[in-house]
Amino acid sequence: MKTEIILVDKNDEIMGKGEKLWVHQRGKLHRAFSIFIFNSSGEMMLQQRAKSKYHSGGLWTNACCSHPRMGRKLENEIKKRLQEEMGIKCRLKEVFSFIYKAKVGDLIEHEFDHVFIGRFDGVPKINKEEAEDWKWINPEELKEDVKKNPKKYTAWFKKVFKKVLEREEIKKSFPLPLDKLYKELYLKYGRPSGQWKLWCKRPKTPREREEVVIGAILTQRANWKNVDLAIANLKKAGSCSIEGVFKAWVKDNNNFSNLIKPSGFYKQKAEYLFRLSKFILKKYRSVERMKKRGLIDLREDLLSLKGIGPETADSILLYALDRPVFVIDEYTRRLVKNHSLFKELSLNKNLKQYNFLQDLFEKNLKKDYRLYQDLHALIIINGKAR
Repeated sequence: MKTEIILVDKNDEIMGKGEKLWVHQRGKLHRAFSIFIFNSSGEMMLQQRAKSKYHSGGLWTNACCSHPRMGRKLENEIKKRLQEEMGIKCRLKEVFSFIYKAKVGDLIEHEFDHVFIGRFDGVPKINKEEAEDWKWINPEELKEDVKKNPKKYTAWFKKVFKKVLEREEIKKSFPLPLDKLYKELYLKYGRPSGQWKLWCKRPKTPREREEVVIGAILTQRANWKNVDLAIANLKKAGSCSIEGVFKAWVKDNNNFSNLIKPSGFYKQKAEYLFRLSKFILKKYRSVERMKKRGLIDLREDLLSLKGIGPETADSILLYALDRPVFVIDEYTRRLVKNHSLFKELSLNKNLKQYNFLQDLFEKNLKKDYRLYQDLHALIIINGKAR
């Protein structure tokens, strides 16, 4: 049975229809679509066309391309064809359309091409009548290979793939280039300063570690300027240590609360600091001894205390105890959101999301507490500078 495709003008208005081979022999402008699939790592899926195809057999191209049929909705046609060729079901979005003309052997491709993108992380089930093989490829590697081996790729793919990669929707879909980001931020700001000069100091004295622990509580819903005032009050009163906090609360909890009043929510924070200091002294005797406990147990211990959630616990673990856990806060969330890394990800501050984002950073970075400290601090510095 002969396949008929839709003939159009330069505005994609239907002019009629024609048998597929006849249309390509005469180079008639016709309607087509091309689908580009990316995974969560920002890699593009390539399809190697079946060698039995009537043209461009054995060449590499985008995940799927074809011609919609007359009288059918384009949105239905693209989904149907992608499933027929690659066994893939996913959401697709049209990003642009363009006209191209290219000689392919004895035929002429002259198409008004509608270009769609989609995200898929599974394994396709390819139709061997349509595709010989498939693979994921990094966009930078792809650009280099097309440049070195242009004959491996279809004519239309070489014309359009760079336009696809230049689209903002695609750029923002790539994974966070965290190593590159760190280098750029370090070049821009240098070693973290201000509050971070102490928090990122290596090594720290025992008293400095205790100050970071206290600061991790005081920074909750507070700007650092006010936290600095509270820290200064504690130092003046001789209470800027774990033992000092405990003794000051026992002696006069109201007076202790007033010392940290500049940080806001001071009565709650005073209670949190007392509970934390009592716990550390009773179970570990000192922050230095805490360092000897395993990471998982330490984190569970901290999270069991009133007023300590994942962000505060991980700040203590990373900055006071030099443990390689990446801290997720509003600035790291904003970074992920601005890159549109996972569009389906809700930005609600829930535990599931916290663990997901933490895993994302830790999987894409070398496991080094020094790198984690500096990068997290620089992300905040950069976020506040905007």
